[in-house]
Parts: sequence; structure tokens; C-alpha cells
Amino acid sequence: MFTDLIGKPFEFGSRGPNTFDCYGLCMEVYKRLGKMLPEHPTSYGDIKADNETYLLGKTDFIRLEKPTQFCLVTFMIFRPFVSHIGVVVDKDCTHFMSAERKRLVSIEPLNSPRWIHRLDGFWQYEKN
Repeated sequence: MFTDLIGKPFEFGSRGPNTFDCYGLCMEVYKRLGKMLPEHPTSYGDIKADNETYLLGKTDFIRLEKPTQFCLVTFMIFRPFVSHIGVVVDKDCTHFMSAERKRLVSIEPLNSPRWIHRLDGFWQYEKN
């Protein structure tokens, strides 16, 4: 369902179809699932002290205790702020898809040494 997205390049503020930023990729995945995520600020200059509202920005996102398939996953790349987001894509909830600066869209394990210490939380979007 999403394999055509793997290998697409990252571009700040991009919403596809040929390039994506991390949130733009999440928007595309949700669009394919029949849901629409709200737009949000795309510049790191827009980061607020309240790190959860930077990427999520709305009260329509509910924090989950554990991941579910297609939930959003947030990371703190630039602590103490949430600055990266992806989508849990497998039924076992062990891998996520994301677009990252200087990398192509990829699927990676949530528990990889690269991500596990940066993991912030899991989110479900409730509006649609």
C-alpha cells in the first residue's frame, strides 16, 4: 500500500507527490487510509516550548500507551522538543515509515539504537 513511497527524497515543507517532509509523509499515508491530517507549521523556527503541540498542534491527537498500526510516532531529535514524526506501518507495531532530512523515505525498526532513545510517544488522530 505504501511501498511506492519508499525512496522518495526529503524536502522541508513538501507534501508530495515526489518529495515529502516527515509530516507531509504522514499526511500522505493517512490520505491513502481515507483520513485527512490537519496542516501544521513546517519550520523548526516555529517550535514552541510545548513540544507536543509543535508537530501535533491540535487536541484531536490522543496519546497512546503503546503503538497501534498506523498510529503516529514522535521523536525528540533536538531535545527537549518533538521534532520528527512517522507512522507505525506494520501489524506487529515494530516498524515505522518516515521522511528524514538528508535521507530518503524509509521503514525502520522502532527499537533500533538510532531511534529508541529519541522516542517520545505514540498518537492517534481522532477527528476523522
